[in-house]
Amino acid sequence: MPETFEHEVAQAWQGGLVIAVCGIDGAGKTTLIETLARTLEASGEAVHVTRQPTSFYRSLEPVRTYHDEGAGNIPAECLALLSAADRSLHLAREVLPALLAGKTVISDRFVAAAAAIFETRGLSRSWIDEVNRFCPPPHGQILLDISGEEAVERIRQRGGYIRLEERSASTLEAIRQNYLRQRQENCLVLDAQATPESIAEQARRYVISLSRQPVPA
Repeated sequence: MPETFEHEVAQAWQGGLVIAVCGIDGAGKTTLIETLARTLEASGEAVHVTRQPTSFYRSLEPVRTYHDEGAGNIPAECLALLSAADRSLHLAREVLPALLAGKTVISDRFVAAAAAIFETRGLSRSWIDEVNRFCPPPHGQILLDISGEEAVERIRQRGGYIRLEERSASTLEAIRQNYLRQRQENCLVLDAQATPESIAEQARRYVISLSRQPVPA
């Protein structure tokens, strides 16, 4: 009998390291991920940087409509199921091959992001967990914490296209509170308004500790 996808994921998880960098929009995830990846690669670590959701999910018509216009007649359950399907493809096509190749995976958001966001949209955590049951939590998670108001200000300053959800400080604050409430013991919470150097150093030491290597001074 062929192995189930969940079994394949569980096996790959035993021999690899997946780090998720999470936080609401505007928290500084991209900057930290770039710095962390460079630091790990400089120390000889093979790194694969990726993101959830992928461009597949972001390009779907219901998703684009929601980001531009709001829910309308698009059920939150529909978007959550599309998100879960995208996550399974992401695991199969990117994350598992990277782990099996001996790489450390750094992901911009992971399954906790889906829980935080879709809870804000009215879905129960138990339902969200069930449709994502194939995806284990990452080995480590870094949560960049920032208030909804400060995040909106940062998003405005960077300019360009701004999704409907990113324009609401109250919505981003609700997602932030969901992140904080659901965080697990292996989650490192960092003040996103600290200096980039301080954030990067704390993240570096955390990831090294997860790999069970001595932490250089």
